[in-house]
Amino acid sequence: MTENVLINADGCVIRNEPVVKIVVFIYIDALLNFRAHVNSICRKSRKRLNVLARLSGVLDVEFRLLLFYSFILSQLEHCAYVVNILTPLQRG
Repeated sequence: MTENVLINADGCVIRNEPVVKIVVFIYIDALLNFRAHVNSICRKSRKRLNVLARLSGVLDVEFRLLLFYSFILSQLEHCAYVVNILTPLQRG
């Protein structure tokens, strides 16, 4: 779906985009595919894990676990939930 469609609604021009980030920070494409959203969450989690690994000599294990559960695992669980509720067609 690579057509360049413009919609004029009461003087406001709306154009189609290949991937859109909606208000609740969920990425969807023109075919309502959530692949971009899942990739975004994986990318964020990978970056956070990298930061956590670099801090391993500075922070104790308990604090690193707290950070992991708070900022990384919650994102991955959200991603798993989104993937599980989608039909195979929506998963892309």
